[in-house]
Amino acid sequence: MTKAIQYTNRKGKTYYLHAVTTKKGQTRYVIKRMSQGALTHLPEGYVINENVNGVVSVGRIQPRRITEFEEDIVINALQKNKLEHYRVAVKDVYLTIYEPIGLAEDYSSLLEQMGMDIFPSLFKKNMTHMINKRPLEPVMRFRLVDQEKRIFEVERMTYRGRGGWRSLHDLRILRELTDKYFQHLGQDSFFDLM
Repeated sequence: MTKAIQYTNRKGKTYYLHAVTTKKGQTRYVIKRMSQGALTHLPEGYVINENVNGVVSVGRIQPRRITEFEEDIVINALQKNKLEHYRVAVKDVYLTIYEPIGLAEDYSSLLEQMGMDIFPSLFKKNMTHMINKRPLEPVMRFRLVDQEKRIFEVERMTYRGRGGWRSLHDLRILRELTDKYFQHLGQDSFFDLM
């Protein structure tokens, strides 16, 4: 018996691939939590995706405009800056950085005051587990503006007025941007970036 196509997301939930027929009679592929009636193969040209918040979907394979090497630059820069709970998502010409809502540092001093710093390794393990399941929000992104020279523009999320993305008017290669701006992620200085 052939096994159904399944995918387990970062939150530990398992999803299965299904085919549904639209009102126009076309076949559409979807992800559901139930295994009954799941497909046993992924159609050619399709891929299962998971976004940074653990939402699973299926869609057509899209050509990459951001290279895997550039994605690795960002991932390595996050690790270098000890931003292990941050995530990067690649879509079209954007590398978007997400931060968890409510970091361990936000709770550390409160728990110390309550006397809960007695078991720091246990606390750190449980807090890491909790943070990995928390929703993430976009805070910074890099937009590819020159495909030949591989020049990117940096933007940060702003919370003033209507909010949204704000250009920092800094265009250069990706490694220089991560070196300059990742030190501000999770810091008060992030809000001074204009």
